[in-house]
Amino acid sequence: MHKNTTTTLPLPERWMSEKNPRRCRGGTNNSAPTRPNIIKTPPVLTYPALKCILEFIDVTKRFNIAARSKSLKTTDKSVPLRIPTLHLCSDRIIIHNLGIQNVLQYRVDIFYKDQPVKGGMVSFDKAETMRRLYKYYLGGRSNIYVNSVVFVGEVRYLLPPELNFTINKLETHHCNFVELLPMINPNSFPLRKISLVDIEPILSFNHPIVHSAEHLYLNMGTSGNNSPMSEIQKLRTKSAFIKCISMKSDDCVKIIRYWMENGKEVDTKFVFSYYLPNCIVPMMNALQESFEEFEDKLEGHNERRFIADLPRFSIPINSQPAVILAYSIFATVDRKREARIVLNVVSTSV
Repeated sequence: MHKNTTTTLPLPERWMSEKNPRRCRGGTNNSAPTRPNIIKTPPVLTYPALKCILEFIDVTKRFNIAARSKSLKTTDKSVPLRIPTLHLCSDRIIIHNLGIQNVLQYRVDIFYKDQPVKGGMVSFDKAETMRRLYKYYLGGRSNIYVNSVVFVGEVRYLLPPELNFTINKLETHHCNFVELLPMINPNSFPLRKISLVDIEPILSFNHPIVHSAEHLYLNMGTSGNNSPMSEIQKLRTKSAFIKCISMKSDDCVKIIRYWMENGKEVDTKFVFSYYLPNCIVPMMNALQESFEEFEDKLEGHNERRFIADLPRFSIPINSQPAVILAYSIFATVDRKREARIVLNVVSTSV
C-alpha cells in the first residue's frame, strides 16, 4: 500500500501581492514589508514665477500677502501693479474692492467691498495721513496699470511725485485734467474713454487727448451761463455724451450749421442729456424753425425710443455724401427718465 503523502502547492502570485500584505509564502500571517511614505516638499518658486503670480493675483490679496512677508515687501514694489479701478480722493483711496478713508480727523477706516473691516486712530492730520497712505500703496512702483482711474478734487498734491499710470479710461471731478497728464504714461493715448465731470467754466477741453478719445463724457452742470458750444462743435471725437444745464435753445442749431459747413466724420454720434423732459422742447422748436424743410419721420431708422410729439430731421452736409439725423428720445437711467437730443452723422452712399 502507498503511504498518504501531502504535497504543498505554490501559492498564486496574487496571494503575495501588495493587495494582500498578510499573505506570504508558507501560509504564515506575518505582514509583508511596506514602503515608507515620503513627503516631497515642493520646489521653491523662482523669481520669474513669483513675479508672475504677484502681478496677476487679485490686487487686494496681493497687498495682504505682501504685508505679511518682509521678503515680499521688497519684491512687491518692483513688480507691475494691475488695478481694475482706482479712485483717488483727498480723504480716501479706493483700490478695486479695498477702500481706505480718512474722513474723520486722526482716524483711518478700512473697507472691503463697502463693508467695514478695521479702523484705528492715527497721530497725523488728514493731509499727512493721506500722503502716507498714497506712498504706502502706490509709491515706489515703476509701473501701475489701471483700467479706469478717477481723480477727485485737488488730490494731485497728495500723490507721490514719481507716479506713472498706464490707463485705458480717465475720469476727473472738480479738477483740471491737464495738470494730471504728467503722471500718465504717454502710451495710454488715445484713451478708450475720458470723462470730465463738473469742470471749471474757464477750463478748455480743446486738447489732443480729448479729441483722440474713443468716447467723451462731459458733465458741465456747474458751468454757469458760459455756453461751451463753440468748443463742443469743434470736437473731433466720434462719440460724445454731454450734460450741460447752461445750453441755450439755439446751441444745437449752431452745432449742426458748423458740421454742415465744415463736414463731420460718418458714424459720429453726440448725445445731449437733460434731467427734465421739458428742457428739450425749446431746443427742438429752434431746430424746427431753422431746418423745417429737412423734417423727416426717420421711419427707416432703427430707434424705438423716439419722443412722439417732437420733430425729427435729416439734414444734408454740404461737402460730403452724408446727413445729420437730429431727433429726441427718452432713456431710463437708475429708474429715472431722461430726455435726450441725438445728433448722428450717417452716410448716404450705397
